[in-house]
Amino acid sequence: MGNLLRNTRKDCGMTLEEVSAIIKVSRQEISMWELGARTPNGRNLIALSRLLNLSPEAILDDIGKK
Repeated sequence: MGNLLRNTRKDCGMTLEEVSAIIKVSRQEISMWELGARTPNGRNLIALSRLLNLSPEAILDDIGKK
């Protein structure tokens, strides 16, 4: 299973709370993305990719591995 989102967030020194405040979604929603239980919508996917400096494709590929 992929852990790209969680590992990249932690490598950036960011908490779930910090990411959720920047993207303006709940901490639980970010956690669900990291667990692969949900997929971010287009707007959130772009915001997350910019924040973590990852391509949207890499994020979706990682979520799909869960």
